[in-house]
Amino acid sequence: MSQPPQQRTPVQEQEQFSSQPQYSQPQKVSGVTQEFPPTPQSTPAESRSIPVVTEPRPGGLASTSAPTGGSSVLTSAGTEGHKGVFAGGEGSTPTADVHIPSLVMSDQPISHSMKERMSSLFQSYKPINQIHEHLSSIHCYHGEPLRQVQAHHYCSHLNEDLRQCVIYDGPGADAKLIGVEYVISSKLFQQLPVEEKAYWHPHMYEVKAGLISLVGVPEAIEDGEMQKLINTYGKTWHFWQVDRGDVVPSGPAKLMSTFHMDGEVDDRLVELRDKELGMSTHGKRQRRIHFQHDLIDRDAKA
Repeated sequence: MSQPPQQRTPVQEQEQFSSQPQYSQPQKVSGVTQEFPPTPQSTPAESRSIPVVTEPRPGGLASTSAPTGGSSVLTSAGTEGHKGVFAGGEGSTPTADVHIPSLVMSDQPISHSMKERMSSLFQSYKPINQIHEHLSSIHCYHGEPLRQVQAHHYCSHLNEDLRQCVIYDGPGADAKLIGVEYVISSKLFQQLPVEEKAYWHPHMYEVKAGLISLVGVPEAIEDGEMQKLINTYGKTWHFWQVDRGDVVPSGPAKLMSTFHMDGEVDDRLVELRDKELGMSTHGKRQRRIHFQHDLIDRDAKA
């Protein structure tokens, strides 16, 4: 007497199905049907070995592909300041892997600070990275000498005769970018047309009075740089009038000026600057008394 067929549970059906090789659906490419080999069963992300095949990215960064649902892998060949993870120069052999959680690939919101960190891994900031000077000074508005503001210059040299500076209202991470200044040598200034010279100001008094400071460096180094700066001229534009409380940069850019004699600068602003930076404007003035300088070009009228 024949036995009736046994009823299989859903679990048994699934086990039988899972034990058989799985194939992708045939795909047609240019009229040719292609059969793909069996797709291996996936393994948990924690136990998978992710091959590292680097591809060059800007700034010495290389990336690798990871299976869907796992972690993306980044290798760096020239990023510093990440707890020793990265080493070497641009174009060198990758020395470490950085695993980025798959969370960043999902639809979940990413914080602004996380986006900044992620961008720094992929992007190059070569112009900004050329900045090597932090100069502190006080500016006044051209034609409005009583309006005065602190100005923190972060400068890079394009060559020996020209440096360019971005200006912030303070030295902190939350400082506002308020302007720019171009600083040129006396030799280059003499080559300018007379009408252009009117937009520039001399730095002689600022240096001699101690108003310009190279922040955080030994006095001997600062004095050497000030002797180079004393005969230069600057062209300065401020876009953000923070002294009047503007929430955002408003109106046209303002040409800025400098001081030419004692009694023009607001002593309270100088004292505030000295206290914040732990420096002495008076002490700098005393050290710079002997500095020699050229005659100021009268056409520099800013």
